[in-house]
Amino acid sequence: MCDRVGGCAAPDRLRDLADQERDLNADWLVAATIALGHTADRQIRMGRLDARAASRQLRSTVMRLYGARGPAASR
Repeated sequence: MCDRVGGCAAPDRLRDLADQERDLNADWLVAATIALGHTADRQIRMGRLDARAASRQLRSTVMRLYGARGPAASR
């Protein structure tokens, strides 16, 4: 759930990932994911990427942000 100043409560899975795998704050990971989504949207609106390419870029970047390696990070 998000509050009026843009803070969002991260699901327990994100908190676990942040604590164990990446040593990053879960709220930071959520904010970064949201920002990447907004960036993908802007790229589409500006005509720099089509929706399919933006979706691929977003998925790949988010997977890498969360520590995925190998083929899963680039699908």
